[in-house]
Amino acid sequence: MRSEVVRCRNDYARVNAVPDTSVCPPTCYQEYEAYVRWTGERWRVVDFGTGIECEDTTSLPPLPAPIRHACVALGYRQPTILTAPSFQMPSRNIGCALTEGVLRCDILSGLRPEPAKRCQLDWVGLVLAPDGPAKPTCAGDTVYEAGAPILEYGGMWHGGSIWCESRRSGLSCFDPRSERAFDLSRESWFAG
Repeated sequence: MRSEVVRCRNDYARVNAVPDTSVCPPTCYQEYEAYVRWTGERWRVVDFGTGIECEDTTSLPPLPAPIRHACVALGYRQPTILTAPSFQMPSRNIGCALTEGVLRCDILSGLRPEPAKRCQLDWVGLVLAPDGPAKPTCAGDTVYEAGAPILEYGGMWHGGSIWCESRRSGLSCFDPRSERAFDLSRESWFAG
């Protein structure tokens, strides 16, 4: 086993433990990573394990705060995290609002395809509550606010236990506690 300093800046270092493949046949374990911070007297471990990747900014939820701080200090680009109670996509076609732990996202162009269930008003978007599956919203109003902050593509939003990621292909929202999620775009949607 040898260690390899992958990156070191701003009093932080990312160190990988690399197995010696000549002495561990037929199977070697994957690389083990440690993120450490210099305190002025010694190195302190921020976190360690496998699969901690500063470069992977597409996972939901994003990295825990101590690792995210280390990644930023090491110069890895991290997504913007918006925490306002409402937001809109850069296309200005989708707007969301969090009220009492429930996230509702409306799409001005309407849900396509429309749900099979009958709606007396309009299929305006999707809702994600902490106690049930995501589902389509039948309503006569909208939570869309033209003045809400814009969640830029590649950015993330966090409110309560829910995380959302803005992509050019649409919006993805996920509650890691309930493992419920939805995807919403002009062409399609998924709720589960």
